[in-house]
Amino acid sequence: MKPAGAFHPTGPRLSLAATRKWLIQRRAAHGLFWKKGCRLSPDTYARMFRFDQLIRPDMIIRDVKQRHPETIPVFEEFRFRPVCDDCDIDTVARKNGLNSRDVVDALNQAAFPGQRDT
Repeated sequence: MKPAGAFHPTGPRLSLAATRKWLIQRRAAHGLFWKKGCRLSPDTYARMFRFDQLIRPDMIIRDVKQRHPETIPVFEEFRFRPVCDDCDIDTVARKNGLNSRDVVDALNQAAFPGQRDT
């Protein structure tokens, strides 16, 4: 039930309310809305992984060590000295001749052991 001339360049322009009504009807017809009463359980939210929590190359080493103490052995394995704790991961990795992506991947594996790449 598409309104006449809704998206035709030379057709009549619809009001905002008519356009919204048409979009809602279209989405409902195609099942794009959640069914009434459908909710995520609280434990689902606890299992969801937020990608903004990942360790990035521009993060300061001291901040990473404080937030994720399980990464300290990884920093020691890559021979990051404590004097470098105020620098970002990318800078120290380049100075040590390491690929910063490899370092960040190892840190994320240590910090989030249950998560896998998709």
